[in-house]
Amino acid sequence: MNKRKIILAAIDLILAVVLICQVAFRTKEKVKIFTIDEDITKLEISSTSEDIVLNRFNALWHVNEQKYIGDPATCEGLVDLLQSIRVIDQVAKTDSDADLAKYNLQQGKAVVVKAYNGDKLLRTIYVGKNTSSQYQNYLKIDDGKEVYLAQGNFIDEFDTTVDRVRSHTVWDIDSFDITSIKQTSADGSVLVLSYNDGTWAIGGAEINLDTIKAETWANTFSTITAIHWLADTTVITAQPMYNYEIACGNKLITLDVYSVFDEEAGYDLYFGRSSESPSPFELSSYFIGKLPRTPEELASAE
Repeated sequence: MNKRKIILAAIDLILAVVLICQVAFRTKEKVKIFTIDEDITKLEISSTSEDIVLNRFNALWHVNEQKYIGDPATCEGLVDLLQSIRVIDQVAKTDSDADLAKYNLQQGKAVVVKAYNGDKLLRTIYVGKNTSSQYQNYLKIDDGKEVYLAQGNFIDEFDTTVDRVRSHTVWDIDSFDITSIKQTSADGSVLVLSYNDGTWAIGGAEINLDTIKAETWANTFSTITAIHWLADTTVITAQPMYNYEIACGNKLITLDVYSVFDEEAGYDLYFGRSSESPSPFELSSYFIGKLPRTPEELASAE
């Protein structure tokens, strides 16, 4: 390689390094992080579908005035998004609804999220649409006119519902605390299992009870998880397929199970009502398959 080519190659290399440094410097210049240093103890979320208020009491999040128990991971995930907002770029500066409509940030369209510590307002964000990548979102922060492009899928997280932010656990008890299970079927037949002096016994049936099967069935009732919550005012017109009474320590838990044919889906859906929740809820067909038992199914093979 002659001297002239070496010089040209060196110049090209220097220019490339300068260009990379300029791009990196400009990118770093655009990046801004909005942080909240105080604990967030309350969130107010207003969208076109639902208004949601999350309040933290000790380690638990409560949802709306009904104080439904919030799902810990979901609620803390929303807090984490607000605690540190990474802004990639400022794309506009405007308070015109016509301009803001390009980003779904106009009044009545944007999702409004307010973060509090007690009664102290820490931050307000206005959430618009996300980009085609789904990992960036248009935001406005506090009272500023700036429209930012932020890292994260804010719209999918904050344009949410009460059902999504609630814990779907209807109850969660220790199976060792269950001392009896009473199953009443729609035809009036009754099956009772009771635990006394370290062993299970069955009432109302002349069978040799398989204690392992009895224990397995009892374990089914230790944790009940809803697929979806229904509104508290929902009326289920069907008659219960089964009613359960579960004695646990000094507490009696009740569960009514319903089957409703969904014409659009073409199959049965299953719902429950329990003493442990003001809301009815949908149950999985898999779980329903483990619930009803006949004496024969609990009998020993011997």
